[in-house]
Amino acid sequence: MERRSFMVKAGALFSLPLIITEIGCDSYGDNDTMSPSSNDGNSFSVTSTSDSGHSHTITLSSNNVDNPPSSDVTLKTTNNSGHTHAITLMQSDYESLATGKTIIKTSTNDSGHTHTFSIKVP
Repeated sequence: MERRSFMVKAGALFSLPLIITEIGCDSYGDNDTMSPSSNDGNSFSVTSTSDSGHSHTITLSSNNVDNPPSSDVTLKTTNNSGHTHAITLMQSDYESLATGKTIIKTSTNDSGHTHTFSIKVP
């Protein structure tokens, strides 16, 4: 094999892990599919990752983002099959949301699985 041909092929192999890493790192980025699904000005909804063939949606109060509560807030979500998951947001979570940050929360385990919520104010 010629040196040039070898270098081109070797370069392609070494860049492959970088491409895979960059694709994988976007799972909680600003353009991800778990962005708020609706916003009526008073609240906004966020859909979780899909696990066990379904996802869940939670609704957050915009007032809690603007005026973070001093106590924890537990949000529950129930799907069509009747099982429930919950996430708890602390005052610091709401403060982070108010500054434009994305927070990641994992739900409680029900029916043998959890869901992940990537939350950012629209």
